[in-house]
Amino acid sequence: MSLRSMILGCATLGLLATAPLAAQPFPGCGAPGEGRMGRQMAVTLKLTDEQRSKIEAIRAKHAVELNTKRQAVKDAQKAFHQACLNPASTPAQLKQLHQPVAERQLDLMLAQRAMRLEQRAIMTPEQQAEADKLCQDMGQIGAGMGSHRGGRGMRR
Repeated sequence: MSLRSMILGCATLGLLATAPLAAQPFPGCGAPGEGRMGRQMAVTLKLTDEQRSKIEAIRAKHAVELNTKRQAVKDAQKAFHQACLNPASTPAQLKQLHQPVAERQLDLMLAQRAMRLEQRAIMTPEQQAEADKLCQDMGQIGAGMGSHRGGRGMRR
C-alpha cells in the first residue's frame, strides 16, 4: 500500500469516525442556553427564568462527565490519527485503534442525549415542538457542512 493510499484511507476513516458526533437527539442543535446558538434558542423558545435556571443546573450536573468523555474521544482520535500518519501502521492496527474512537464517541453521544432529554422534560409541549422544528431546520442547514461546521477555525 502506498503512502498516499494509506493517508487517504486514514482521512476517510477519520471522517467516518467523527460522523456519529453529528447524531444528536436534537439534530444540529446544542442544548437551549448553551453557547450563542443555544442562547438564541432559549429566547426563541421563550424559556422562563425558572426553566433557564433548571436547564443550567442540569448542564452543570453533567459538565464533568461530558468534559471527561470529550477528552477521551480526543485522546482516542489522536492515537488513531498518529497511527494513520505512520506508514508502518497496518490496516489491522488502524482498525484496532478506530474501535475505541467509535466506542468513546458513542459514550459521549449517549451522555449528551441523557442531558438533553433531562432538559427537554423541563419544556412545555409547545416549546418541545418548537425546539424540534428549530433543530430540524438547523440540521438541514448544517447537513452540507460535514463534521467541521464553521470551518477549522471555529472548532471548540
